Amino acid sequence: ASAFSGQLTAPPSANIFKPISRKRPFLVIGANPRDGFGIMGQSFLKEINLFKMKNLLFFILICVTCFILFQPMFNFYPMISQGDHGRDFYAFDRVTHGDKPYADFWWNYGPLMPYYYGFFHHFFGPSLSGILLGKFILITLGCLLIFFTLSSIIPAAIAFISAIWYLMNYNDFFYTFNHLGGVVAILGIICCLHRFIHHQKTFFLYISLLL
Repeated sequence: ASAFSGQLTAPPSANIFKPISRKRPFLVIGANPRDGFGIMGQSFLKEINLFKMKNLLFFILICVTCFILFQPMFNFYPMISQGDHGRDFYAFDRVTHGDKPYADFWWNYGPLMPYYYGFFHHFFGPSLSGILLGKFILITLGCLLIFFTLSSIIPAAIAFISAIWYLMNYNDFFYTFNHLGGVVAILGIICCLHRFIHHQKTFFLYISLLL
């Protein structure tokens, strides 16, 4: 007992720094390493894993839905224009032989899409199916960009519905395969700018400037 009445001091051998209970919902610096990040850290990691699993699930659903809805068009494409589509096919074929747009043949759009579709033209042969596969990939990419842009501000299920709405109501430029690339580029810019605003990482800003 101490000299002051009514006060007791702990024995010298007693440990006055008792470990904080694991039930406390905050992180503790210097706590037992076996406690990991604490209750709050564990719940935060669970939320991140759940968010990633939801995004992965909807990613797969979007890809499967796009394939199911677009699959009949691999063997049948009802809208062929002899002028514009013929020019597109000609440009896709020329780039596979090493020719350059503007210099070796006439092309009135940006230089990227002839090389993009030329890749499918080269590996799948001079057929419409290969070009439609490239178009299918662009449409699917547009749906995914819409989903990833909206999923950070609205529930993932609503973002998924919005992406499918884009797929079902997309008004295609039927007379050329070029313009779909521009639509996807705009969606990519919007997605990157949104990520830059929310995460303040200049990487997304550089990507949007590149697009």
